[in-house]
Amino acid sequence: MADEEIVEEEQAEEELEDSDAEGDLDSLMSEVEAKESVEDSGVSGDLSSLVSQSSEEKGQDLDSMLSSAQQVSISEDQEEEGMSLDLLLEMPLAVTFEVGRAKMAISDLLSLGQGSVLDLHRLVGEPLDLFVNNRLIARGEVVVINEKFGARLTEIVAPEERIKRMGGMDHVG
Repeated sequence: MADEEIVEEEQAEEELEDSDAEGDLDSLMSEVEAKESVEDSGVSGDLSSLVSQSSEEKGQDLDSMLSSAQQVSISEDQEEEGMSLDLLLEMPLAVTFEVGRAKMAISDLLSLGQGSVLDLHRLVGEPLDLFVNNRLIARGEVVVINEKFGARLTEIVAPEERIKRMGGMDHVG
């Protein structure tokens, strides 16, 4: 009984291989027939003539595309001269006024609850940091404006210091 199943599986595999070979033969035959029909239709089988015919047709299209591209580039140049900085000035930025930081172990973090007090590494009266897109830009102090917190800038960070901090040190206070 097991021998019969093995024989049936082998026959099924052979039939599958035969059908693959037949499919390959069919595809080769169709390619040959297509090639013969191209030669019979009067189109030269010479590669150089096909390339020259194709390039002549594309040459006309290329000329029209080049002229339209020149027109587009001229209009873009005109727009750039008259373009204002409105688009750039409307770009949103993330602004953070940092009161302080704390380092703690995960176990201490997990034990925090409502009413917990964190000890921050900044002294009272010490200037606070203003970050724009995670880059230190200025320092200042907290003020209250109409019962809301605000920030008064007391120092703008020098460009040299900003560049120095860009090497991964931008969050060190």
